[in-house]
Amino acid sequence: MKKAKDTDQEQEQSIDPPTKLEIAQNQAEEYLNGWKRAKADYINFKKEQEQKQKELIEFANAGMLLDIFPLVDQFKQAMKHVPGEIKKSDWLIGVGHIQSNLSNILKSLGIEEVETVGAQFDPEIHDAVEEVESDQEKGIIVEELTTGFRLNGRVIQPAKVKVSK
Repeated sequence: MKKAKDTDQEQEQSIDPPTKLEIAQNQAEEYLNGWKRAKADYINFKKEQEQKQKELIEFANAGMLLDIFPLVDQFKQAMKHVPGEIKKSDWLIGVGHIQSNLSNILKSLGIEEVETVGAQFDPEIHDAVEEVESDQEKGIIVEELTTGFRLNGRVIQPAKVKVSK
């Protein structure tokens, strides 16, 4: 029994207990790693918040833009129904410039019109109001009733259209 006890004591003595310096170094390394993780988490959080704020501003403006979109349709409808005798009048050309300026302003804000007449119907961006007889292939848009719009690639107002049967 004495030999077994001596062997255990020798093994305990051969394993050096960690010194205070090693303990402090290990603890400092743990703290440093924790600080690095916290810093990375903070940077990621800050980026996420900036992105959310950017999206909030973009889509807060979308509500205001929804009020402007009917003007685009009204300009289009008015230009479709211009009597032939005034098509070349300076007044009408001026109205066309106003329409063009409105379109350019919307583009500068990230707004683009949804493609309609002649395009394949897509329920993601179009709202079919009616199916009509047409010489077009089935599912092709034959008439736009109201313009659809995207804001930075996202549909914020689907186009109301008539689709061929």
